[in-house]
Amino acid sequence: MCLGASLSPTCCAKVPRPIGLPSISATRCTPCPWSPDLPMPPTPSPCWPCGFPGNRLFTRFAAHRLLPLLATLATLGFAAGLVIGRPVSVLFGFALLGAGLGGVVPMILSAAGAVGNVNTGKAVAAVAGCGWAGYVVGPVLIGAIASSTTLHTALFLIPVLTGTVAVATGTVKALRHRATG
Repeated sequence: MCLGASLSPTCCAKVPRPIGLPSISATRCTPCPWSPDLPMPPTPSPCWPCGFPGNRLFTRFAAHRLLPLLATLATLGFAAGLVIGRPVSVLFGFALLGAGLGGVVPMILSAAGAVGNVNTGKAVAAVAGCGWAGYVVGPVLIGAIASSTTLHTALFLIPVLTGTVAVATGTVKALRHRATG
C-alpha cells in the first residue's frame, strides 16, 4: 500500500521494477516533476516524492519566508555539528544540512524558471550551472583551505555559504512574486 495515495488519488502507481530481487516491485510517484523514473523502496512505501515534507511546507508558506528558515536550519545545524566536534554531532549536522538544503535547491530552480522577462530554460540552466560550479569548485576550495589550516576549519566554509543563501533567499524579488500552488 502506498501511504502517499492519501495525498492524491492518482499520486502513486505500482511499477514492476525489480530492486535486488525479481519478486519485489517498486512504487513510484507518477506526477513527480523531479524524478519520475527513479524507483522507491519496496512496498509498503510512503511514496516519498509525493509526500516530501518540503512539498507540504511550500504549499502552506511563502517561499521568501520559508527558504531563509530552511537555509538557516542547514547553517546552524552544520555549524553546531562542527563546533561540538564529535563524530555523532557532525553526522547530525550533515543531516540538518541535507534537510535544510533539500528544500532550498528545488525551490530556487523553480523560482529561476518563474522569472517573467527571461527565457525559462536559460534561467534554470544558469542557476543549475552555478550549482554545478559549486560542486566542482567547492571541494577544491575546501581542500586548499584544509591544506593551509585543518579540515575542521575548512568545513566552516559550508555554513558561511549556506548563511549567504539564507540572506539571499530572504531578499530576492523572484521568490516574493512567485505564485504558489
